[in-house]
Amino acid sequence: MKIWRIANPFDLRFAQAGLRGTWQPGTEVTPCPDCGSTRYGRISPLTVEWEEGSDVIGDFTWVSPGQDVLIKATVLDQLHIHCSGFISRPVKMIHTSNVKALGTKVRLPYQGPMIYELWITSRVHVDRRKSSMSVVAQCKSCGNVGYKVQDVEVKKHVWNKRHGALEELQLPRTPGKGLYIPESDVDGIDIFRVDEFPAWIFCRDTVKDFITNQGFTNINFLEYGELF
Repeated sequence: MKIWRIANPFDLRFAQAGLRGTWQPGTEVTPCPDCGSTRYGRISPLTVEWEEGSDVIGDFTWVSPGQDVLIKATVLDQLHIHCSGFISRPVKMIHTSNVKALGTKVRLPYQGPMIYELWITSRVHVDRRKSSMSVVAQCKSCGNVGYKVQDVEVKKHVWNKRHGALEELQLPRTPGKGLYIPESDVDGIDIFRVDEFPAWIFCRDTVKDFITNQGFTNINFLEYGELF
C-alpha cells in the first residue's frame, strides 16, 4: 500500500489563513541562534488570522506556514465515518492589523461554514535504512536534525514563456524510492504524521481514494512511499 503526503495545492481560489497561536505557557518560541529552528508547544484552540486573496472557504483550509489544516464540519463528519487517526479541535479567529484590508478576504465576525482544526493524533517513525532520505542539517546547539527525502512525487508551477501562463509540472515518484513505514506501526491508522518530517501529514490509499472520489476541494496528494 502506498503512502501519500496530504499537501496544500496552493489554489488561489480559496481562502488562506495565518497561524497566530495558541502557545503553551512556558514553552520556548525564540529561534535557535545557530540554526534558526523554533521549538514550541501549541495547544487548543488553533488561533488564525485570515489573509487577503480570497473569501471562499474550501473543504480544507491551509494555515501558513503549512503544517496546520482546517476542515469543514460537513467534510469532517464524512471523514470520521471512513478514516481514523485524527480528532477535531476548535478554531479561534482574530484580526490583529489596525490597517483596513482593501483586498478580498474572509471578514470577521465570521459568517461562513462551521470549521475545525484537523488534529492528527498518530505519529510514527520511518524506516531510515529502507527510505531514500538523508540528513541535511544537524544543529550542535539545540540538537535539531533536518532530513530530506529524495525521488518522491513533486508538483510545482512553472512559467510557460510561450503561452504566458503558469503550468503545473508533475514529476512522479521513482519506483522503490521514498519513505517506507512498517505496516504494523500504522495498524488501524489511516492518517498520521512521521517524526522525521513533523510538518507533513500522510495517509493511506484509502484516504486519498475517498477524498478524491468525493471531490473535496483545496487538497492535493503526493506519492511519497509505501507501507511494508
